[in-house]
Amino acid sequence: MTSIKYFFSIFLTILFIGCSSTQVLKQSPFAIWDESFVQTFDKAQGVNVTFTANSIDNVEPRIEFRGNTYRPIEKSSITKGNQIKKYQVNIPGPIEQGEYRVTLKHGSGEEEITDELSLKVYPSRLQTIKLEDEDIEFSLEDELVGLTKSLSKGDALEFNVLPSSGTSIPLNQFRILTKGFTKSSPILGTSVASYNGYNVPFDADKVGVKLIWIDPSDQENIVQIAPTDGSEFIETVPGLKRPRIVCGDITRITDENNPVFMISCEVKAPVYADINTSISDVIIEIRETSVKGYKVTTIGQPQLLNGKWTMGFKLVGTLPIPKGTGGSIKISIKAAAMAPNGEKSSISSRTCRFNVVY
Repeated sequence: MTSIKYFFSIFLTILFIGCSSTQVLKQSPFAIWDESFVQTFDKAQGVNVTFTANSIDNVEPRIEFRGNTYRPIEKSSITKGNQIKKYQVNIPGPIEQGEYRVTLKHGSGEEEITDELSLKVYPSRLQTIKLEDEDIEFSLEDELVGLTKSLSKGDALEFNVLPSSGTSIPLNQFRILTKGFTKSSPILGTSVASYNGYNVPFDADKVGVKLIWIDPSDQENIVQIAPTDGSEFIETVPGLKRPRIVCGDITRITDENNPVFMISCEVKAPVYADINTSISDVIIEIRETSVKGYKVTTIGQPQLLNGKWTMGFKLVGTLPIPKGTGGSIKISIKAAAMAPNGEKSSISSRTCRFNVVY
């Protein structure tokens, strides 16, 4: 639509030149916005808009916005003799979120003409999403903060967000800026994938990420979209990756007078190219049991047997236990990863449920 309007203005310009004398051009005003719809953010330094108008002696085009009048500056001449010119006007910011009309006026008295453009100003933040069928809203910035804070050494940066403008403002006007990752070049758009190669190095002390918008009409007019708390970056201090816990197996009770069974689970240490990590601080606890007529207690501490962390449990109650005694047990397994220098990851935790059978 914008390009159609621009070419229409050029057509009118040629029509004026071909069908009118220079004297008529000077007396009859002509002015038209180059774009009929402009978008920006409420923390932008201002809004730059351009228009095309003819030159009239002692009369300048003027722009009216929210009770103020602004004078444009000449950018270039389109025709010989400076009859038709390109102008630019800067409306200073910040401008509050909302929808506005910007009026272009040219000429005077009965000869005065006007043209209007629509200006939409978005809040300088990421989108807030409302869940369907639920009266719950959540901010994509909260999601981005959570993803960033959860990064560990060796992880790849990966997220996909949208500004408050959605896709109305082309996403190629946005940049993701990072610090502390294996790559530092700005990322075009509002998303980054694992294959882009922005990984957390093992020796990273701190990593950060932010999203900015660059005004295409003024590359120095930059708006920070996230974070919005005044910080330069969303930052985190990455630690070791947490271990991965896999629920394993439970043995059957085989002795009616010594009703013992074993539970084993895998705790997999994170893998790095340059270092070997190990597992530490393994804790297995009973969360819940349901064995009719019996309580369940632990025996000893978790032991690493055949690559799995194993722990014993025992039914406490009347012996010998009847044939067919059984039920269920729910346990929690917690563990941390440890580097050769003694650095530990945050605790990884998982709950597993097993059937107890005799």
